[in-house]
Amino acid sequence: MKFSRLWADTYVEAHRNSGMASINSVFRKWAASPSNWLPVAIGLGLVCAVAKTTQPIEIPKVMIGAKDQVIYYHRATKEDATALGQALKGIGYFADKGSGVVLDKTKGGTVLSFVLSEGAWSQPNAISEYGDMARLVAPAVGGFPLKVQLLDQKLVIRRDLMVGKELVGMRDTIYYYGSATEEDARMLGQSLRSAGAMRDTGMTVVLAKGDVTTLSFVVHQSPWERPEAVTAFESLTRQVSPSVGGLPVRLRFLDTGGRSRKELSVE
Repeated sequence: MKFSRLWADTYVEAHRNSGMASINSVFRKWAASPSNWLPVAIGLGLVCAVAKTTQPIEIPKVMIGAKDQVIYYHRATKEDATALGQALKGIGYFADKGSGVVLDKTKGGTVLSFVLSEGAWSQPNAISEYGDMARLVAPAVGGFPLKVQLLDQKLVIRRDLMVGKELVGMRDTIYYYGSATEEDARMLGQSLRSAGAMRDTGMTVVLAKGDVTTLSFVVHQSPWERPEAVTAFESLTRQVSPSVGGLPVRLRFLDTGGRSRKELSVE
C-alpha cells in the first residue's frame, strides 16, 4: 500500500471518534515549498507529527536536536532514522527549525515522503531540488535507487521521482532523477565520453527529467564565475542534448556540497 493511503487510513481509523480537527489542519503546519533548502533548511516541508488527541498514538521517530525529527515505518529501524537525520543535518536541511522527514523501507525499496503546500510539487525546480537532497542522503539509508514522494496536504501522491545511480567506466558517475531512467543515464554517459568530457577521472553529472530536462555538473574551482568556462559547458550541453531528448536543457553548476551556483537555459 502506498504511504499516503496507509497513513490516511490509519489516521482516520484511530481518530474516528476523538473530536479531531480536519486532517488538512493537522498537516498544514508542516507544509512548505521547495526553495533553496541547502543553505537554510527552510522551504521543504513534511509530516513530522500528529496533533494532540485524547488517545495519543505512539509514532516511531527519532529527534535530531530539539525540534527536527525522522519518522520511520515498516523495515526502517531507529538506526536508519538516526543515520538519515544526521545526514540531513550534515547537508543543512535539519537546522533545529522543526523540519522532518518520513522514512519507509519495504521489500519494494526505500521511500522518503514530503508533504508540500499547494502546487509546490509542480515548480520547475522541484525534481532537481528534491532529487539533490535524496542523492546526498541516500548512502545513509542504504543507497540507490531511492524513491521520493511529493504529497499534497491531503496526503495524495502528486509526484513520484526515482533517484538512481549509473557508473560510467570505473570512476565517473551519472545520477538520474524524476522520469529519467537508467537507460537515459547510460546514453548520456556514452555521449559525454564521446565528447571527451568523461575520462574516468571521477566526474559527477546529474540528469533530471520532469517539466524540464536539467543537466547538472558537480564542479570544482568555481567555473560558473568564468564566462569562457560557462560557454564551454553550454557547448558541451548542446553536443550531448540528443542523448537526453534534445533542447532546451537547463544547465546547472553544483559545488561539491551539492549547492546550485548557477543556472541557465541552453536553447
